[in-house]
Amino acid sequence: MLAGLTGGCGFQPLYGGGDGGLPPIAVDRIPDRDGQVLRSLLEERLTPRGLPAAPAYTLTVEPRVRQTDLTVRQDATTARFNLQVNAWVSLTPTGETRPVWRESLRVNTSYSDLADAFANRASEQAALERAYRQLAETIRLRLGLYFARPAEPS
Repeated sequence: MLAGLTGGCGFQPLYGGGDGGLPPIAVDRIPDRDGQVLRSLLEERLTPRGLPAAPAYTLTVEPRVRQTDLTVRQDATTARFNLQVNAWVSLTPTGETRPVWRESLRVNTSYSDLADAFANRASEQAALERAYRQLAETIRLRLGLYFARPAEPS
């Protein structure tokens, strides 16, 4: 019913098709194990039907992770950490060297300092994965907005 009401007003869903409404995009390699996690999350969101055989664009992501103390106990030990992921993201058409879209994105999450070193590391990794999931979703949304914009007059 709602689709019938919005049909004549120019409304167009951002992710109308099963492919997310995006052209075929290859995600460039991101160094390290954490980079592989982020790349996999991006590929899941940008190419839900599998990796493109002939991508029209290449997405490059350069993440930087920064950890800061968020809460300090009375004995001067850290009780909670803040993880900030800053990422330069660019989209380049295949065969070209200049990006058509470039943006700096930031995602924040936090985790608690736990008594056990193993549990603490697991908590940190879970927080980082949460941040990467949020970053991947933000990138997907921003790309959707980029491709949904009206074409510039020539």
